[in-house]
Amino acid sequence: MKRLLFLAQAAFISLTINAQPILQHNNFYEPGDWVLAYDASTDNMHDGPDGADQLWDFSNLHTLGNSEIWGGNILHPGDVSDFPFFGMANVAMILPNGSVRYWSDNQAGLIALGQGGDNEVIQMHNGSTWFEYPFGFGSISSDESSGTLFSMCRDWWLDQSVESEGVGHGALMLPGGTFEDVLKIRRTTLTTRYNAELDLERHYTVLEHIWMTPNHRGPLLYQRSWSSDACPGSNEGAEMFYTVPQHVTHVESNTGDITLGVFPNPARQMVQVNIRSTDIKSGNLWISDMLGQHIFSLPENLEVHSNFSTQLDLGSLRAGLYLIHFQTNEQTISQRIMVL
Repeated sequence: MKRLLFLAQAAFISLTINAQPILQHNNFYEPGDWVLAYDASTDNMHDGPDGADQLWDFSNLHTLGNSEIWGGNILHPGDVSDFPFFGMANVAMILPNGSVRYWSDNQAGLIALGQGGDNEVIQMHNGSTWFEYPFGFGSISSDESSGTLFSMCRDWWLDQSVESEGVGHGALMLPGGTFEDVLKIRRTTLTTRYNAELDLERHYTVLEHIWMTPNHRGPLLYQRSWSSDACPGSNEGAEMFYTVPQHVTHVESNTGDITLGVFPNPARQMVQVNIRSTDIKSGNLWISDMLGQHIFSLPENLEVHSNFSTQLDLGSLRAGLYLIHFQTNEQTISQRIMVL
């Protein structure tokens, strides 16, 4: 009996370990993604408990509006003008404020390569590792990196020391819903900034908390707090955002692959519909309620080619669940959307 009890306990522990979320390189964004993020108030910001099987309740976050520090289109870096400064990147995020963030995401890990675009430019000479893959509860990634910050105040040489640790796993509650199998990551970055012309050295400390899950790409919730004596003077602050994960339907047919994406989801008024296909050239796009009753449609036989995108105004619909359908001669694929 004791042996059976021991085996049962061992099996339970094994299942628990296997159930823990493990991040791989396909858990970050890919070119073609579209990311919706909302800034949230940092009043009384906290990161909640560490450890196994936690519940982090952030369902009552005060939303401030579309985020200026995260979100937007994800492109291949070769499609962006300042890509030559970030030649090792394979992911570029075009922020709403015109900044462009660059990463290298591969089997080994996720590496931040800097920021280009319209605002401050950060060019890392050797990138800053977010985490190495596979990364899970108890994993630790340490890295040292260097680069240059070309800022509005003055240019700085950067030396950074970064440590990332998987400190918890469990369920995460956000305004957009509850997510299971979530990994909580803590990152601490210590940066020394040096300006040779002024012979001036400043120090910058950043504490980040990131919640991610293998079931969706990119962070679900992000928090950052910092303190520094850098330009223009000593300062400290905090910021936070949460994202609405993408909902994408993918099917394979006799005539090729079709992907139907709907963003944002949930939506209040405007929604973007993306259709990608290999061989499908046209189809019908329409919306129904959950009972299948037709609500409205776009003109028949839309030409979709390989990559089609359009915006729909859902402002006239009552709050609730609906279905967006794309119909071809071969089949109909549907995507559920929530209207707030």
